[in-house]
Amino acid sequence: MGTFFLIATFIFIFESCNKKKESLKIENAWVTESIPGSGINAAYMKITNLSDKDETLLSIDCDNFETAEFHSMTEEGGVMKMNQMDSVLIKPGAAMVFEPGGAHIMLLKSKHDLKAGQKISLNLHFQNAGIKSLTGDVKKIEDEAK
Repeated sequence: MGTFFLIATFIFIFESCNKKKESLKIENAWVTESIPGSGINAAYMKITNLSDKDETLLSIDCDNFETAEFHSMTEEGGVMKMNQMDSVLIKPGAAMVFEPGGAHIMLLKSKHDLKAGQKISLNLHFQNAGIKSLTGDVKKIEDEAK
């Protein structure tokens, strides 16, 4: 009987140590509804780096768009300016928040317009974590700005 408990304890400890901890938490992903014929949408989400090393978001792809770009926003002389970023560094324990009026993911050259209520698949390419696929809701930006 004692041997059984010893083996069970060993298996429990072994399994606990071998479970791979997720290195990223991606939440609240959504994409703006299209302005008809514009071909441009924006994606928003929060990405938290749960690991103990730097993580870099290298690119994003989506079947409905030819390309995606990362943009930051800065104020210069009272005017907001959009700046393209090649990649996005997320430090250990930190979060990158893509949100209206701030950093965002610009989705360009859409194949068809998106309507609120639809879902869209996105593939995020990270330097260490690899590809993370997710589905985001399509929403009207004015509904999220409240």
